[in-house]
Amino acid sequence: SNDEIGVVVDAFNHMTQKRKHVAEELEEMAIRDGLTGLYNHKFFYKSLEKEVARDDRYHNTVALLLIDIDYFKHVNDTYGHRAGDTILRSLSQRLLKRARTTDCVCRYGGEEIAVILIETNIAEAQAIAEELRILIEKEPFLIEDGQYIYITVSIGVSAYSEEAKEASMMVTNADKALYRAKENGRNQVCVF
Repeated sequence: SNDEIGVVVDAFNHMTQKRKHVAEELEEMAIRDGLTGLYNHKFFYKSLEKEVARDDRYHNTVALLLIDIDYFKHVNDTYGHRAGDTILRSLSQRLLKRARTTDCVCRYGGEEIAVILIETNIAEAQAIAEELRILIEKEPFLIEDGQYIYITVSIGVSAYSEEAKEASMMVTNADKALYRAKENGRNQVCVF
């Protein structure tokens, strides 16, 4: 009867929706970092390569920030790895709140976070990086037992250019700038 067919169709539609939902959840898990909820390293490279190709084709601008927590080993050694994880999660949330909808915030690895800035030239990227550095330095981070600690970050900045037309080169350049920031005393922004 028509009623039985309707029940079967409804059940089939429900199963299809449920499978679609599970597939979407699995896809999301595959591109997210489990600790921070940020996009993962693999997604970062795919996104940066896509933006570099778009930049090359349409002459847009794309910049990259590599953010590293200063003395993170000391934080873990002093307060424990749970406190370190809490700081990583909180820092990630602060960066996401500040990010524009077009920006891509990713956990690069360890205590490093990468931010892909779309339609952003090197001067704008430097200004954004400095704003983030100050934002992080000024507001303490809550760790276990209601205790707050202050952290600082070093940030390396690079941008798509004639010399850096590949994603890997942009990363290398941002990494060199980050290393210089660390070498020069930390808690600063350096531009490649």
